[in-house]
This record gives sequence, C-alpha cells and structure tokens, in this order.
Amino acid sequence: MRFFLALLCCFASPVLAGETLRTSPWRDVSEARVRLLLAPSVNPDAPLRGALEIRLAPGYKTYWRNPGDSGAPPLFDFSGSKGLGPVEVAFPFPERFDDGAGGQAIGYKQDVLLPFTVSRIPGNTPVKLNLSLDFAVCGTMCIPLKANVTLDPATAPSASDMKTAFETAFQRVPRTSSAEETKSMVLVRRLASNTHPLCLVSLSGREWPADITGFIDASGHFSLLNRSQDGGTINLLFEAHAAPGTGGTFGKARLTFGTKSDGYDVMIDLDAAPIAP
Repeated sequence: MRFFLALLCCFASPVLAGETLRTSPWRDVSEARVRLLLAPSVNPDAPLRGALEIRLAPGYKTYWRNPGDSGAPPLFDFSGSKGLGPVEVAFPFPERFDDGAGGQAIGYKQDVLLPFTVSRIPGNTPVKLNLSLDFAVCGTMCIPLKANVTLDPATAPSASDMKTAFETAFQRVPRTSSAEETKSMVLVRRLASNTHPLCLVSLSGREWPADITGFIDASGHFSLLNRSQDGGTINLLFEAHAAPGTGGTFGKARLTFGTKSDGYDVMIDLDAAPIAP
C-alpha cells in the first residue's frame, strides 16, 4: 500500500511552478489530429514529462497498446529527437468496444493523452522532440494513419489550459503492483474447454467497484466472456487465443485491471496457472 500511495503522489503532483507546459503545432490527419505536450523541468537532472494528445473526429476510436481482436497499436519513433534519451510512453486505463466484426477491440472512444517520460542527455545539448507516429482509428472500419510531430521547447507556445488534463493522464496510468501485493489480490486459473483455453482471473482482498474490468496483454489475444461476483471476489472469465507458432503457449502476460481512476498492472504466468477445481 505504501508503494501505491507513493506512486500516486508522484503522478498526482501538479506541474511545478517553474514549469511551463509547451505544445507543438497540431498535425491534422484523416479523422484525427495530434500534437505533443512537454513540461520542461527546472531541475536539469530530472526526467522530462510529456504527452501525446490525440483528438478524434466524432464517432471515431483509437487503440490501446494491445488493440484486442482487431485494429493496430500505436507505434512511436522518437529517434529523430535531440538531447534526449529513450522515451517511455504509458497508456491510461482503456475501455473495451465492439470492433464491428463481432469481436472486442480495446482502446479509447474519446480524445486521449498518452503520457511519457524521457531523460535528458547530460550537458547543455538543446532539447527537441521529434515523433514519427503510426496509429489507427476506427469508425465503421479501421484506418491506418501516420503523423510527424516536432516540439522545440525554446520556441513552442505555452499550453497552460492543458495542465489539468496533462496531470489526469498520468493519474490514469495503471499502477504497477509488487509481487506480494499481486499475490494478495489476484488468483489466475485455467478452465478445461473443448474449444479455446479459458482463463479465470479472481480479484479479492478489497472492495472492488461495480464497473471493474480487466485486460490481458500477452502473445495471442484474449476476449472477456463474463464478469461475475462471488461474495467479495470478482471473477473475470477470458477466452484465450494463442498466437500462431507458439504451440498454444502464452509466456509471461500483463494483466491490467480496475477502473479509469484506479487501475493496476500485474505480471502473471498463464502457462503455469493451475487448473480450477
């Protein structure tokens, strides 16, 4: 719990008084527009925080890091940036929606900010962000898109009106659970099935909200079949589809569960999960 509280405080801290949130120009692409936001730190040794903002045309959606049964995850290429190290992009808690072909897609039905952190290269090297973005949006069908966005903090205009949304994006990134906390909250079991393997995730150890849901990010893909409650335990039943060439195995998987305002990330081993009685 101390870990969660400390991490939450880190995410929830407002943009420092000495920081000025900067914005790149909008880049308009079909059915969407994108821009970069950056909060330069007053501490030259501290990582920088930023976000990619995606605004969608009415009726369109975009995808999470695992798009579900269809669609495509966003791909980020920051290699053209200057004065910066590797960029770590995070994803706010997503939602599930009909992909229009009888399956389940995972992503965002409304505009979204994808937060990121990046370290600066030591020295007085000027900082410049350059992003080559490949992503997709969907209305009645999935549309692949590409955009190139550049932000130079030295010349970029301020975006003070985005400070609240910027901080909210960081707050909605699921928190990483320790192995001990995961063990107390999550039980993963396999169920016998004549078709695709079934995976049962049981969540306990606290009072979970009524709208709790979950997503499994692994080799292959997973469809949520059912959500049920047994006393204080929430059960999420997934149908598993192994990726071709894996021999039906999944390897280590990341389980994301919770709600938009209270999400968790835990690592699970589906192949080693016991068979449910």
